[in-house]
Amino acid sequence: LSTAVTGRELNKEVVKMVKRAYALAPPFVAPLSSAAAAATADEHAMEVHQTVQRVTVAAAARDTRAALVVTAARLDVPGNTDGAVIIAPRATNDLVPSPWLTPIGEYDVEVPMGRTLVTLKVTAQDPRHTRSVHVTVTRASFAVNASLSNLVTHVVPGRRLPTMVPAFSPAVSVYRVNITVDDDAVVVTPTAADPLHRQVRVNTVLQPSGVASKTYAVPVGGEIKITVAVTAEDGVSKGYYTVYVRRDVPNTEASLSRLYVSAGTLTPAFSPTVYEYTLGDTPLGHTVGSFFVTPVALDRKYDRIVVNGVGQHSGAASRDIPVGAGYGNGAQYTLGNGSVAVTCWAQDKATSRTYRVKATRAPPPVYPNDATLRELRVAPGASARLVPPFSPLRFDYELFIPHREPTLSVTPVANDVNVHRVVVNGAEVGNGGTVTTSMTLLLAKEDVFLEITVSAANCDLEWRSALPPPPAKPPPPGLYSYTFPQPLP
Repeated sequence: LSTAVTGRELNKEVVKMVKRAYALAPPFVAPLSSAAAAATADEHAMEVHQTVQRVTVAAAARDTRAALVVTAARLDVPGNTDGAVIIAPRATNDLVPSPWLTPIGEYDVEVPMGRTLVTLKVTAQDPRHTRSVHVTVTRASFAVNASLSNLVTHVVPGRRLPTMVPAFSPAVSVYRVNITVDDDAVVVTPTAADPLHRQVRVNTVLQPSGVASKTYAVPVGGEIKITVAVTAEDGVSKGYYTVYVRRDVPNTEASLSRLYVSAGTLTPAFSPTVYEYTLGDTPLGHTVGSFFVTPVALDRKYDRIVVNGVGQHSGAASRDIPVGAGYGNGAQYTLGNGSVAVTCWAQDKATSRTYRVKATRAPPPVYPNDATLRELRVAPGASARLVPPFSPLRFDYELFIPHREPTLSVTPVANDVNVHRVVVNGAEVGNGGTVTTSMTLLLAKEDVFLEITVSAANCDLEWRSALPPPPAKPPPPGLYSYTFPQPLP
């Protein structure tokens, strides 16, 4: 029966009782055959593991009238040969075989490191006759294994395992780990090779083997050092492992690798270092009211893309970008316009690149019955205000002007350059002509009404007579009137 240390945690021993038979060398042969029989050897030896702290010797004298005394001495402790290592004997229910039937007692012997001499001395009823049996118990020295069997590094947040260079080996003591800028900190999990190690410390903090350490923050672009110290069972031998953890600096790459458009062609051809584009050399067709872009970040791992103020993923199509309608024909036409700004932000959240694409849209065909205006200018532009803003298919407005202005001018521009006639309050002004009203007239009246009448090209009889024979149902002559009052300010 022995008391053995079976584990250690935070420098505390875990002890349990172990029952096993230890073989003596040479084996002890009990002289039980007759009164004249004698043991073949008086000197014996045995070895125990270094975890064993105490052994129990079960012994008995052959003669019930003889006395058995068990003593022990520490042979490898200088100056100490006393028998203090013997604990009081215990009686058992076991007996020596018949005919002797002597009770067997148990003697607990504490065994330090090294050799312990256990002496079993039998004194016969006649005290002049004694005999001793010696057993030398050798306990192995404490283990000196101060190595790790495993060392793992995790990043925080999450539990990702970054690559440790070199790969862990108990014989390698220095390692390096690189973490990304998105990883804030690390933890290490050291596992001692010897379960009976004395202790494990991470950066001087005592902790159990096989358990994750506390969190160690790593500054952006910085490096920290984590030291794992293992103390062997002997309390003297130590092993050290060092992990250098470096955190990357934020990436400053904010370019696009590609930029796709759903209509037209980028001009010039896309390049990551060119930031201004147009959508083709010619306007988009008048039926194309919108387009979308598909930007792809050069650094796909850290893409932060914003299209016209809306965030989206790299490689995804944007929302539709509207392109306004164009107006007019001939030399007097207005293209519709649209634009998109694609901004790519780098991982450092400070560096960005913006790519701009401008698009134009051709006006729709103008037919002879088009009597709309494409523009209505009012002056002075800084103070005159048209409510609501001009739209070709809206015909009623209000015009506000401060009384300090001396005059008010209105310039109607027809959508068709071939329009037949433009009339303001009964007076023909022509396409793009200006009508000016003085402030004196405005102040003399509470309200001034202006009526702009546009006669389309097919209202001109001469124009119509020059055409080929009309279809069965020709379009009626076009005629639109725009009216609006001019309230006093």
